[in-house]
Amino acid sequence: MLNTRHLPVATATSDPRDDRPGERGSVVMSMLVLMVIGLLVASMFTYSQASARGSMRLEVQRSVTDGLDAAMANAMSRIELGENASFTGSGSIDQVQFTYTATRTATLAWTVEASATRTTTATGTIERAASASVTGTYRGSSPYALFTKTALSITNNNFALSEPIGSNGAISVSGNASSLAFHTFVPSGSCTGCTNATSQSPTWPTTEPATPSNTRSCPLAVLTDEYGRQSNVYGFLGTLDGKNGQPYRCTFRTDNPYFGHYPAIIYQTINIINPPLVIHIDSKVTLWFLRANVNTGGDPRNFTVQAVGGPTSGSGFEYGRFWDDGTKLTGVINAPSREVRVDTGIDVTGRMMVGSLTFSANSLKVTADSRVVDATIDWTSSSWHAVAP
Repeated sequence: MLNTRHLPVATATSDPRDDRPGERGSVVMSMLVLMVIGLLVASMFTYSQASARGSMRLEVQRSVTDGLDAAMANAMSRIELGENASFTGSGSIDQVQFTYTATRTATLAWTVEASATRTTTATGTIERAASASVTGTYRGSSPYALFTKTALSITNNNFALSEPIGSNGAISVSGNASSLAFHTFVPSGSCTGCTNATSQSPTWPTTEPATPSNTRSCPLAVLTDEYGRQSNVYGFLGTLDGKNGQPYRCTFRTDNPYFGHYPAIIYQTINIINPPLVIHIDSKVTLWFLRANVNTGGDPRNFTVQAVGGPTSGSGFEYGRFWDDGTKLTGVINAPSREVRVDTGIDVTGRMMVGSLTFSANSLKVTADSRVVDATIDWTSSSWHAVAP
């Protein structure tokens, strides 16, 4: 019988070489997962920072563009308010600083150059620049209270004229008239003695008035001069019926022993019923305002005198001239080829277009009335494009 009391007893021990592969793989996988998660978090953090910087830069760029728009708006506002010489300006909006320069290139043309900048810690300084052309057009067809086709001469300081004053021809002024705002038109327009004249093109239209239809004959009268001589004339005075615009037409007649023809003379006080009163003067018929007081204080649309052609010589008297002797009227004078000589003063409220005007004595007054003169300019910008800052 085997005695087991002296046999060794087997016990469990830990073998360091025991790899237990399943358990160790789980640990490695866990560590790899943690590393990947860490990398993803770091990547997302980096992307978030880059995205924030990109958004910030985009926001700053947009605000700088808004600054350029603000610069243009400021410049346009000043142009619309009547700036007549080149100017500069600056300002700020939403942390954007902007500057602009507006250069007048013609009477109705400007170039505006603007720049805008903004500086932040995240983006540094961002700057943009742009340029645009600005052009103007008169809203109405008659922006001038006084316009001459060929010449304008003012050598007396006793005047009051609504500006601007225009001419397709040569302007010559002296004294206080030097500072008036004149518009001259190429190719023949010029201004001698002017300090505030601008040139533009094309030539301003000075179309001869068309002969109207459905006319009536001008009223006949006998004029007695200071020497007792009598002459046949077309005479306008007293209360006249406009017949709602049916024009009078004064045609050329030579059966007159003194003037050589029948001049159209507008004299004394004229009151108008059934307006407007329209008087059309044919070529070679002299137009003479003789101490007239016409439609004073009324609507300038209620009285119009239009004359065709310019002066020609005949029978010892120059036909087709435009004379004035102390007249005050409210209305429209459209005589783009007539030479006007102001002897003892003229006062026009409304609009006056003539061939030429010479003023050297007494007074000259032409006042614009918005009912017949629209000097409003509509300004538009174009060619707005980026340039190097």
